Amino acid sequence: MYTPALSFLIGILWGLLPLTTWAFQSPDLDQQLQTAAQWALEGQLGRAFKAYGQLWAAGRAAGREDLAVKAREEHGAALVWRRDWSFQRKYNYLNKERETAFSNDSEAFYQGTLAHLLAQEGKTDQVHAACAEAVRLYRAAQQLHPEAFLYIRIAYAHYEWQVLDSALHYLRQAEQLNTAYQTRYGEVIGSLYNLQTIVYGELGQYEKALESSRADIALLVHQNDERSNRALTYEYNNLASLYQSLGDNNKAITYYKKALRLHQQVPNTDTLE
Repeated sequence: MYTPALSFLIGILWGLLPLTTWAFQSPDLDQQLQTAAQWALEGQLGRAFKAYGQLWAAGRAAGREDLAVKAREEHGAALVWRRDWSFQRKYNYLNKERETAFSNDSEAFYQGTLAHLLAQEGKTDQVHAACAEAVRLYRAAQQLHPEAFLYIRIAYAHYEWQVLDSALHYLRQAEQLNTAYQTRYGEVIGSLYNLQTIVYGELGQYEKALESSRADIALLVHQNDERSNRALTYEYNNLASLYQSLGDNNKAITYYKKALRLHQQVPNTDTLE
């Protein structure tokens, strides 16, 4: 049976990670955003949550709307993923922010984060309406990058709950959106390929999983830096697991060895299993 070894946070964040760890006190907002992504990857979600919230406000004050939108979306994701808050506390926080701090153009953020939260909590029957409203608002504001990542996050939540048909549905939505806008939103591709590999592998659709895994590997090899090599370690491990499931032990061993070699070279890489 195919067993993915890849932490999805690595897939979703590999394009945001810094090459080195920066101090959050740096005046450079882009570096601060990278630091917050590193904290999220390390599981410091409360810290990342607070940092993203600060960056959302700082980005808008500095006229960096692109950075503010990204920080806002990651603020919502960190809220959903943090484990020290109950569902009710997260839901109450989200509604309080909606009432007191959100402008009209942030309603998409509320609906998108609500959809992600509902999916993450296994309330999959309630996800569609919030997601549809978020998509309508994202498109009205021409914020298609957050829309694509919303599909991927909801797909992953459905995968965790083993509602695999729904996971594939949302992945196809992300794929269609990226195909239409890939010159502007190409960074979505890595997270998309990564999760396709996991879901197709879980469904036993190994050829499709292999295709996605190879595509992700090609993208990461082309990137060729510390952050992509960290993700590449896990993707080689996934590819090896797929070949093992297909009974091709020679190829499986080849890619397990590649994963191990890279794992030994790249710092801050979790233990492979």
